[in-house]
Amino acid sequence: MSTALHPSTGAVAPPQAPAVRLPLIHHMSEGLLGRAFVTLPEHMCPDGQPHERVVFFEAPSQDNAFVFLQTLLAHTWSQETSNWVKDGHIHGVTTMCFLLYSGLSENRDFRFFELDSDPKNGVRYANPAQVDLFVTPKVQTRLHKVLRSIEGVQQ
Repeated sequence: MSTALHPSTGAVAPPQAPAVRLPLIHHMSEGLLGRAFVTLPEHMCPDGQPHERVVFFEAPSQDNAFVFLQTLLAHTWSQETSNWVKDGHIHGVTTMCFLLYSGLSENRDFRFFELDSDPKNGVRYANPAQVDLFVTPKVQTRLHKVLRSIEGVQQ
């Protein structure tokens, strides 16, 4: 076992407290934490606004995540969504666990908001104004914090 010495005095340096590591976001969820892209039908789009939303949600299991999200959106957005999966309005459903391990960002939490990357521009993240969070309060708090951090990096 080695003892760290203070660089300027040569005295034994006090032990440092371990860095606080927050739990991984998907470990905070009550079910399957997922991300999906939802292309809004024309009648739901305000003029000049993007037609695609990035939706985060918690589902009881991975088995019916598409159907669960389709039903959730029907209730929360008061829309008939019974064919949204079939018609391609709901697509790109991915687990947060997969995003964590396949992402590129050094900050692990940023990986959940990655959309794509290229050598010239680097990683592109979801626009916070186009993100919807249908998750438990503790996950929502954490995701909002990450979104604020991403906004600071992108400005």
